[in-house]
Amino acid sequence: MKVGSALMTWSRSATGEVTKQVLDYSVDDVPQSWELPADMTEFVIERIAPFQTITFKVTTYGADGQSTMSMSFTIVAPSFEAPLPATNLGVSFFNIREETEPTPPEVVGNSGVVNTQLAPVGGLRRIR
Repeated sequence: MKVGSALMTWSRSATGEVTKQVLDYSVDDVPQSWELPADMTEFVIERIAPFQTITFKVTTYGADGQSTMSMSFTIVAPSFEAPLPATNLGVSFFNIREETEPTPPEVVGNSGVVNTQLAPVGGLRRIR
């Protein structure tokens, strides 16, 4: 049977001083928890079998003792036969700011044309 390694990655908190992180993950509903250094942004799980389900989340702790939990990420391992699926799908939150009035979301497509009708919640913008 083919097995693989799973590289879990995340972006550090964009705000405040981080003192530690706790990674909670499970493989086929068997939970594990690890306390990680504040600057760590990846973690490898070895010997993942085809079609096992991996779930993980990261809790970030600040100097003031407050904590915040990331969204939970779940994926089912592929069959490990070619072709392998696209990987490293993700989301990052950035440009955190206060706004005085709500504005409609903007979507910038491949043509560079802004369309405020395409994204009913949030906004989408091509950056690369």
